[in-house]
Amino acid sequence: MSFQRYVALGDSFTEGVGDPDPTRPNGVRGWADRVAEVLADRDPGFGYANLAIRGRKLLPILAEQLEPALALEPDLVTVYAGANDILRPSVDVDMLVAAYDDGLARLAAAGARVVVFTAFDPGGSATYRLLRGRFALYNELVREAADRHGATVVDFWRMREYRHWGYWDEDRMHMGPAGHQRMAVAVLDTLGVEHDLAVPDPREITELARREQWRQHATWVRDSAAPWVHRRLTGRSSGDGLDPRWPTLARPPHRTAGHTGRADVAQLVERDLPKVDVASSSLVIRSTPGTSYGQDVPSLRTYDVPRPPPRLGAVEFQGFPVAALDFYDDLEVDNTKSFWEAHKHVYAESVRAPMTALCASLEPEFGKAKIFRPYRDVRFAKDKTPYKTHQGAYVGVGPAPTTPSAPSSRRWSPSSRAPASRSAATPSRPTPAASSPTTRASRCCGTRR
Repeated sequence: MSFQRYVALGDSFTEGVGDPDPTRPNGVRGWADRVAEVLADRDPGFGYANLAIRGRKLLPILAEQLEPALALEPDLVTVYAGANDILRPSVDVDMLVAAYDDGLARLAAAGARVVVFTAFDPGGSATYRLLRGRFALYNELVREAADRHGATVVDFWRMREYRHWGYWDEDRMHMGPAGHQRMAVAVLDTLGVEHDLAVPDPREITELARREQWRQHATWVRDSAAPWVHRRLTGRSSGDGLDPRWPTLARPPHRTAGHTGRADVAQLVERDLPKVDVASSSLVIRSTPGTSYGQDVPSLRTYDVPRPPPRLGAVEFQGFPVAALDFYDDLEVDNTKSFWEAHKHVYAESVRAPMTALCASLEPEFGKAKIFRPYRDVRFAKDKTPYKTHQGAYVGVGPAPTTPSAPSSRRWSPSSRAPASRSAATPSRPTPAASSPTTRASRCCGTRR
């Protein structure tokens, strides 16, 4: 089977984000380019256009890309849209896919072979698994639409190899080079096109020490999660100012044998967004000078805050610095007033200030938050140490009580299907004592580990 006019529509998935190639438009290559390269080898008259732009939601994709695609009179169209909508706090999946259905109908009526994708199954993901039901509903509706219009489905949902994080970029949102190569193979196989692309092995994931994992998580929060949250709160998109990579039909660049993009990237160990939380890690004990824990362990560190903290109340959350993690690590070892007084400035700069900035950034969507005090009420706590080893915030968004006994707001817990409140917490390491699900499993912005 051969195609002569291939047009790719969509968002970052189709644009190629995560598969860097500085020689190409927008600095990426991606699975669609790889498919086009194979098809170009089979037909000297082949043309390829890629109209996808990162960050686009489903309705803008249809509004901005559908008409230009039809004008190119393609005989092959691939389209993936909707993932950016599903990640929003609220979404009408039925409405979205109804609009998607109309778009697919127009493409099919133009005589093109239409290829659509189901969404990836996030069941193995600590970050996205709470949205698994949304993705499953989206997938079923997409399959129905594909059946109505004779579209071909690439079933990303069933590609279990993508649960290996070696197929993903370090931003934990996009496929990496190996993931894009694997997707190109899947598309060509689904179309029945012969090719010589090999199914790649995922890049090796190196086991890191717990300290290095924490530093890596903090880097991810600063470099990937925080900018994503900031763009969402300010109504901006990562694709603002970008043009389609290949807006008109042209032959794609020659295949670059051996190109794999970034070869040396950090280990992907995902956690809830946008915080650092290693629930399964054991506590590493470090002693203060002159204190013995039965083994030789290093002394408490001096703290290095790598950049100025966000201003109190500023609507610009830049993540929690590593100094916040170090502070709580050491507080668990020496939970005393003398330690607190000596390091109170670290708490103010590296914990309280970023938490205040985070709450201010989320206020337009979730309401005004109350930041918990760092002092523990030892009258009612089993743990009699004077200071909490995590920082939390609380937003009451439930309806007013209808009876005197009904609470007006409450903490969200894993058993709460319709939360009346959202709670947020900084990165904190679990204490040796068991933690109740309602107080320790609830984490930033209502997500849980």
